[in-house]
Amino acid sequence: MGMLASVRGLACLSVLVVASLGCAPVVHTSSVPVGGPRIATMDKVQIGATGIPAGATELGIVEAHSSQDVSLESLIPEFAAAAGRMGGNYAKIDRISTKFEIQALIMPCGQPGKTCAHSVEVPTVQIQGRAFLLSGGQT
Repeated sequence: MGMLASVRGLACLSVLVVASLGCAPVVHTSSVPVGGPRIATMDKVQIGATGIPAGATELGIVEAHSSQDVSLESLIPEFAAAAGRMGGNYAKIDRISTKFEIQALIMPCGQPGKTCAHSVEVPTVQIQGRAFLLSGGQT
């Protein structure tokens, strides 16, 4: 019976982890203005990681992170959109990091009223950088 309860517990864990991930990734973004002109949102934002073009005006700090879809392919467009909402047409990536947290999941398993606890390691990927406005509309 112990083995069956263990298998049920793992099955519950698998269902819970998949259910918590959902279908669509949740990407959170934030931005902090540091200066520069306040202009309308930019739709087209160029991304760079190695330098800042001459004549660029720094608008603020931007970041995007997710614990659900940890691919850079899903985070970079959101990072660019956050820079565009600040009025930037250039976003420089300063840092990409991943941190792992242990989350405890407690769920019903086995007999009615019995619960099982499992630990799951959850990655969070974060892109940090800055938004800039390039002079003369360079993109």
